[in-house]
Amino acid sequence: MAATILSLAWIGAIAWPLVLLAAWAMPALRNWPARTLAAGLTVFWGLGVWAFLVEPQLLVVRGVRVESAAWRGPPLRVGLVSDVHIGPHMSPRRVARIAARMNALEPDIVLLAGDYVAGHRAPHRRGRRANGAITTGLAALGQLEAPLGVIAVLGNHDWWYDGWTVESVLTDVGVRTLENAALEVEGGEASFWVAGLADYHSERASPDWDAALAGAPAGADVIALAHYPETCSGRRRRAWPSPSPVTATAARSICRSTAVIRSRPARRGGRAGSTRRAAGCSTSPAASASRGSPSAFARPRRSSC
Repeated sequence: MAATILSLAWIGAIAWPLVLLAAWAMPALRNWPARTLAAGLTVFWGLGVWAFLVEPQLLVVRGVRVESAAWRGPPLRVGLVSDVHIGPHMSPRRVARIAARMNALEPDIVLLAGDYVAGHRAPHRRGRRANGAITTGLAALGQLEAPLGVIAVLGNHDWWYDGWTVESVLTDVGVRTLENAALEVEGGEASFWVAGLADYHSERASPDWDAALAGAPAGADVIALAHYPETCSGRRRRAWPSPSPVTATAARSICRSTAVIRSRPARRGGRAGSTRRAAGCSTSPAASASRGSPSAFARPRRSSC
């Protein structure tokens, strides 16, 4: 369906200027009502071209500097890629360009927040060419480079496609996937944990904070990664009534995937801290967490990718 809509968008983009030229050559149509109608249709044509052919090809990189009094490690630069949606608008070659763009930002660690596949259909309902492009696009995410590694969770579209296959391809190219589990990350002066939450559409489990944080010791610095932001906000409401000083949304994609940077408290209770959010709509936003400096937003950089 998406490919059909995209084909119709290209047909309309090419056909409408030709229709205008043909109409202009007909004297009977050179009157104000006809011109007004043509102007209105041209506006809709322009909006359609932007929505279907131009805007999906843009990439916005948003940098967010987060002050965290609870983060005990050195300043950490986190790159987040989310909602790639490999399909008609996202070719494997474009995924590779996004990976190169992220690598150029030199993040310490790269997190992938799910929805790597477009559409709702399983592999047996797609053609060989479409499935091949998805596999190649997933493999292109293996080109992401960071000293502390690349870690991923799956999203709803991945499970609608085939979460097992998506996870297998990512694992084969060196991307570690987490589902209700925590992974210790060490390198240089950095030592922290990444906890990955299951997606609500997972065929294996529901989001489980207790299971995801079970491996991380009390008092450890934890970055919690989930596809749905509601997963993280629910944790703050129910099981963490007095959060550590900073809970910061590192990045937020068009489909609202969220990473939360927090220090896991050694005990419950205590003084309630402040909460900050920093969101950026993009395919691959990047954020850094540091201490000792005020929060600031970097100006979004828009480019074709």
